[in-house]
Amino acid sequence: MVFYSNQREKYMDLQELERIVAEILQKPALHRGIEKYTRISNTLHKDSVVTNRDFQSVYADFYGLNRVWSDEEKQKYFAVMEKFKTKNKISKQQARIVFDAVCHVKEQCDISFSSKMIHHFNKDLPIWDSVVAGDHFYFEACTKGDLEYREKIMWKRYWKYKNQFYRYMESAEGKKIIELFDEYFPDSKWISKVKKLDFVLWQDKKTAGIVIAEDYKNQD
Repeated sequence: MVFYSNQREKYMDLQELERIVAEILQKPALHRGIEKYTRISNTLHKDSVVTNRDFQSVYADFYGLNRVWSDEEKQKYFAVMEKFKTKNKISKQQARIVFDAVCHVKEQCDISFSSKMIHHFNKDLPIWDSVVAGDHFYFEACTKGDLEYREKIMWKRYWKYKNQFYRYMESAEGKKIIELFDEYFPDSKWISKVKKLDFVLWQDKKTAGIVIAEDYKNQD
């Protein structure tokens, strides 16, 4: 791996980054993911997500909802989605309301599945998952304390993650990843920069090669 130094940060060599991203952009799993993400985005506002079984199936499969949620819990989850969905981008305050509502479906502080819903209400807000938020940015979920305490801590942590994600997105590496995504998928203008970067990092598993500088990672 080749790096060049700039004061306290270390950055990836952009040619090496380009090589790695080029491989990622050809992955069949990425193409399938974009297809499912597109179907979800195009269907969300067409009719009720509570009754649209095809939407539920695609969403649950894409985001792994089936692995940890029962059928009854999934119905409650989609009821929350139907209640709060809007064609306008939700604010930080509105996103917090959605976050709390999802957490109370199972009486657990679920930042992952709440952030997935929040993202579809505001495509400029990133998704928190174990690969991107965890492996790349070193953020961990809070597992101690009661539900109210964990909600408070995790909401602050999510917003810190969002800020770190944005800083990386505006770095030379982040901009290069988005540029390469746009070149490979020229019809993807409707996809936010946040999601384009997320798509690539999501397919770059921990040992694949994209190295994020320490300055962008969680230091707690």
